Amino acid sequence: MKNNLEEQFKKSLENYEVPYDASAWSDLSAKLDNRFPKKVKLNSWKWISVGSIVALTGAALIFLLPKSVSTDDSKVSEIEKETNPEKKVSNGINTTEENTINTNTEQKNQQNDVNKSFENIALENTSFDNAPSIAEEKSTIEENEVVSNKIVNNELNISDQKENNIKSSPTIGQPKKLQIQDLQDVCVGDAIEINNSNDVQLILEDALGHQTIIASNSKIEFTVANEGKHILYEPESNKSQTFTVKHVPKADIVITDQNLFENGLPTVKLSTNSSSSNLEWQFQNLPNQSGVKEPVIHYYNKGTYTITLTVTGANGCKSNETTAVHVSDDYNLLAVTAFDPLSNDIRKNTFLPFALTQRQVDFSMIVIDPSDGAVIFESDDVSNPWKGIDKRNGQMVEPNKAYIWRVILRNPEPGEKSEYKGTIVRM
Repeated sequence: MKNNLEEQFKKSLENYEVPYDASAWSDLSAKLDNRFPKKVKLNSWKWISVGSIVALTGAALIFLLPKSVSTDDSKVSEIEKETNPEKKVSNGINTTEENTINTNTEQKNQQNDVNKSFENIALENTSFDNAPSIAEEKSTIEENEVVSNKIVNNELNISDQKENNIKSSPTIGQPKKLQIQDLQDVCVGDAIEINNSNDVQLILEDALGHQTIIASNSKIEFTVANEGKHILYEPESNKSQTFTVKHVPKADIVITDQNLFENGLPTVKLSTNSSSSNLEWQFQNLPNQSGVKEPVIHYYNKGTYTITLTVTGANGCKSNETTAVHVSDDYNLLAVTAFDPLSNDIRKNTFLPFALTQRQVDFSMIVIDPSDGAVIFESDDVSNPWKGIDKRNGQMVEPNKAYIWRVILRNPEPGEKSEYKGTIVRM
């Protein structure tokens, strides 16, 4: 009896099929359409359908299984293995109570699975309800694209800037090119500036072997003292520049005569021992003279005057010399201060400034009586000196009295004044 029942139960399960109910499916579909928005994709409906079929199949199996039937352990085990392959058998023995507990547990698990499926569907429904609209999604996508483009453009700009910086900046690790100043046209006595822009020191060695160190990134002023070949070099690399210091002709001034009167003029005679013909004389308060080895100059007022000679050699090098000339007295046409009209010495019995007799100059001279300012004599000829006669009355002037004389020069020498004056006393 027991075996027959089991056999029948087995056969009924093998041929069991859940009948298709179209109205039930229509009701379920209508409810789902009302519950979920149309945004749900076809894939979501697929999973909902599969979950519903699984849930209905599990529920049908639970209700069709008899709860109080006692079966053979081996048969039940085989049935459980077919319906629940994952179930483990403890020590190879399963009791009816265990089957009942397992069946209830399986029902609960299946129910929980169904509940979870509906919960997931509800969660999906919530996410769909709260999801942004298509326009909002498009706006977000466009904003993201703008941001992405800005980022890309910024990265490109940064990349271009880096590339430009790399092109404009010196190569990293490349040593700085050594630069040594090229010096030319250097003469003895020149003060030259040597600039060392390198990170290493340079050495300047003159023609006599004397060395001067120029520290890195510094400059010095160097006065060249020796003529000949000089070398400016970097000791480690032996890179160098050579330059030649040229000879400078000597400039010297010789004062031959001073406080000398020649041709009625105060005279200073100069000369030089320089072999160069390119000479330039500079005189204080007088015009310069060029190319003259023995210049003659005239100072008419007492004082000290500077004289400079510049000599230029054939190589273009120059030297100069400066000296001073002292004049002790003012020049006043070499005029005497007294004369005796009654003397037999023709050098003493007339008055005319002596320089006028020695110079080729146009002049006019007058003699004035200081008592009333009247002109008592006048002449413009060296052959007509004053003999002491007052032209107003033709009489000899009073003796031991000082009379004023004045001379006007129409063609004075350079640097000379045009008017001279003094006093003369008749003895």
